[in-house]
Order: sequence, then structure tokens, then C-alpha cells
Amino acid sequence: MNVPESPTLGTPLPRSPLAIAAEQGDDATVRRILQTNTHEHAQLEYDNQTPLWLAAEAGHLSTVVILLNEQSGVVADSAERYGQTPLSIAAQNGHEDVVELLSGRPDVDPNARDIHGCTPLWYAASVGNEGVVKKLLENEDVDPEARDSYGQTPLACAGRAGHDSIVELLLARGEGGEVERPGVETLAHAAEGGDEGAVREILAKGNVDCNKGDEWRRTPLALAASGGHLEVVRMLLACPGVDVNSVDALGQTPLFLAARNGHGEVVRVLLERGEVQVGVKDGDGHAPIAAAVLGGHAGVVGMLMGRKGVDVTERDGNGMSVMELAERRGYDDVVRALRG
Repeated sequence: MNVPESPTLGTPLPRSPLAIAAEQGDDATVRRILQTNTHEHAQLEYDNQTPLWLAAEAGHLSTVVILLNEQSGVVADSAERYGQTPLSIAAQNGHEDVVELLSGRPDVDPNARDIHGCTPLWYAASVGNEGVVKKLLENEDVDPEARDSYGQTPLACAGRAGHDSIVELLLARGEGGEVERPGVETLAHAAEGGDEGAVREILAKGNVDCNKGDEWRRTPLALAASGGHLEVVRMLLACPGVDVNSVDALGQTPLFLAARNGHGEVVRVLLERGEVQVGVKDGDGHAPIAAAVLGGHAGVVGMLMGRKGVDVTERDGNGMSVMELAERRGYDDVVRALRG
């Protein structure tokens, strides 16, 4: 199969009807399109996302099954432009049934790495998707000691984030090495794990760099905001010189991370800081409101609407507005929030 080259960043590329239907889990439309065009399932979107990838991202198991059952060369392991496969994105988003289906296929690499060296297990362990971790570890081919580009294993990531049940699962599988517990060494580690006592103790020592980030340039505030650790966020906002608009390696701010993960109270507290910039875009051209839309967080979208600097008419790297993102994903409550 000839794979078309990806357009340059910023070039709009309308999504195919099949991609839209797959992303929305519209099985009837998916079947109808496949019956009339047996090769459209392989069409790549702007960022190399196939219809199968989009269905896996959204957790539409029945749609994934339909696409995989096609006999016209569906690539079950096709990666998007950052190297994430359908299995990897399903693991990151916590779709256990999709993970179970894909990880058991002989044409899917359960240890596929993206451009950051992260595997499906790494993502599941990092974000705390215990059920997904269990499903992946049932596969004997899964490597629990696979390290990312910075040398971090799934065990290390789970330990730092305070996901103790996942730590136990990985240790039971036999992964060796030391477990980094949040709050033991750095403010970033403590903030990521939501360890209020450790954060308070570290800040009380004085002469603390509140903006010293981890290997991904995520500051303690960004890590706490991403995890929804409200009290830790409040403590860090009181730290002299804290950068409320810090940008990590992916171009994401603390507000972006909180909005993406649906942490409304954290978003509200951040917005109370007058210097917070609501229009900073990440590498995909998404501002915090787009992150909230993509996550289906209507409440957060409502909080951001009307804020100075929020532009709902702007388009992302795919040439799509936030309204189009919501409509194509079938997020009716988000659409209503955008319309006010």
C-alpha cells in the first residue's frame, strides 16, 4: 500500500466521511462506506490518523471490530505522526475493551514505541489506567521494563505519579528497579503525585525553584494541574515567582493540562490569576478550550467561553474549529456549551 506523505504543519486537510463516522462510532455509516469504497479505510488524515486509529482513540469497540474485519489490508498497527499506534492511544485513554482486542492480535506490536520512546504500557501506567495495565500484562510479549527516551520505565512513572496499585501490578510481573515515590526527591515528583504534605515540607525549606521541571519540562504546577491536585495547585500558586504560563516540551501550559483532563476546579483557580494566558497553543495548534472540547468536558468549555483571549473561530493544525471538533465527535453537550 502506498502511503501518502503528510502535509506540512498548518495545511488544512478535510477528514474523510469514513474518518468522521469512525471517530463518532457511527457503525451504520462505517459499514455503508466500506461497502462502496473498500480502500477508504486506509486513507490518512492530516496527522496520519487512520479511521481505525480514530475509532480506537474514542473507544468505539464495535467500530474497531468492523474496520479490522475488512479484508482489504487494514493496518492494525498504523501509527500517527507522533508514532502512537491505535493500541497506544487506546491504552492512554483507558479503553480496556479496545486494548484487549488489539493487544491480542498477531499483527499488533504490544511494545510499539512512539517518537518519545513510550509504549502502550508506559502510557497506561503513567496516567493511572489500572484496568488497561492489567490487560496489557496478560500478554506475555509485553515488556514491562521498556524505557522511554529519557530512561523512564512504566514502573518509575507509576511510582512517581503515586499509582500504587499499578506499582504492585508491575512488581508482581517481575519488573526490577527502584520505585520513585512522589515527594521523596523533588518538588515536581511530589506535585505530580498530589502529595500535599511533601509539597508543603519542600516549600517550607525556602530557596525552592518552583519552576524546575521534569524531563518533559513540565513544572510542578503543570504536573499538579494535570493530575487535578487542587490543594497542591493552590500551594504552588503562592510560591514566589511561579510561572503560571510555563510551556512543556509539547507546548502545553498548566491551564491546557487541567482543561484537557477535565479538572474544572483547577481551571477555575488558574483563571483567577490575571496573568494566565488562555490562548497559548500546543504543537497541534490547540488552545486550552480545544483541549477541553477534545476531552468532552462541557463544564470546562463553559468556564473558558467568553474569556478574553479565547477565540472559538481559530482553527487547529487540521484546519478545524472547536465547534467542528465537538460536532464530529458527537459531543452534544460541548456543542451547547460552545453556543452559550
